[in-house]
Amino acid sequence: MDEKDLHNICRTCIKEENEMLDISSVVNCDGNLLKIITILNIFLETQITENDDLPNLICSNCLTHLTNFYNFKLRCDHSQTLLQEFVTNIKHETTCETSSESVIDVKPMEVCENEQDWENDLITQKSKPNTRLNKENMNAADMGSFYVCSRCNKLFKNKYIFSAHEKRHELKGQFLCNVCGKGFSSKSCLTRHNRVHTGEKKYECKECLKRFPSSNNLNLHSRTHSGHKPYLCTVCGYRFSHPTGLTYHMRTHTKEKPYTCELCEKKFTTQCNFERHKKTHSGERPFSCRKCEKAFIKKIDLQRHEEIHLGVKPHTCDICKKSFLRITNLKFHMMLHTEERPHTCKQCGKGFIRSYCLKDHIKKHHDV
Repeated sequence: MDEKDLHNICRTCIKEENEMLDISSVVNCDGNLLKIITILNIFLETQITENDDLPNLICSNCLTHLTNFYNFKLRCDHSQTLLQEFVTNIKHETTCETSSESVIDVKPMEVCENEQDWENDLITQKSKPNTRLNKENMNAADMGSFYVCSRCNKLFKNKYIFSAHEKRHELKGQFLCNVCGKGFSSKSCLTRHNRVHTGEKKYECKECLKRFPSSNNLNLHSRTHSGHKPYLCTVCGYRFSHPTGLTYHMRTHTKEKPYTCELCEKKFTTQCNFERHKKTHSGERPFSCRKCEKAFIKKIDLQRHEEIHLGVKPHTCDICKKSFLRITNLKFHMMLHTEERPHTCKQCGKGFIRSYCLKDHIKKHHDV
């Protein structure tokens, strides 16, 4: 086989076929538009790139196999995500309630017979009114159906856990934090929250010795070392180590912003960002610098500010020798030398280094 033959064969079966497609082409996989090379990299240990001096073609037969494998993998990942989220919710409800003053007897959880039943039950939760399913309306096949919380619409298979969950709504705010006033439904939940203020971190990672306030935080962190990311976005193929990350990420596709500020009506994708935003109205800045009088809404902003007092600027421009605290600032600075302008105005063609400069330009000159 010579070099000419090498570039005319299929990347996967190493044969020359009549119908061939470039691996940079986009295909439709169950409604998701993805490059063939992106799908290939999901299954390969060594990641491939376009124009890597190896065959860039794939035959129609291999492409069919590849898309079938990908769709099957999506189904497996989706089932795993649904089941893990359900089990996590059950464990959370059980832990919080059994550790409070009144102990609830939790019986074993019943499980749906198959994946389709599970998905159908989840769809049913969204379409039915917020009422508890009652046994008078059930036939023999319906026994063991979910209970639906009328306050938050959560689903429960076990009636004892459902009762415990309802009690959480009744007790919400009974256990108050003396520092920030936040309310909790059990002593154990309040105890875990108090570690945020005390700084207590008794759970240590064996890999990097980083410490965490709870075992759950440690377990999630351990995935950064193992690389385990079981939660897959079926739209763009991006992976996450925790279901919450996937939930927030999916909102970037659906454009859902469920949190709305009552004062300015600004909407937010995550509750965390929403809570931070509310502090801009209240003027609350809980994170203060010990070396100057500046205070910040976010802890990360305080940490970045404290680096200024250290006076260290490790990132230096090779052209003019100017130094910067952060590499992102150096990258923006380099664009002054290269005259690169990644953000271009569609109206007049003027380019800008930063996106917010483009936004200001549009508002000022094009009245959009």
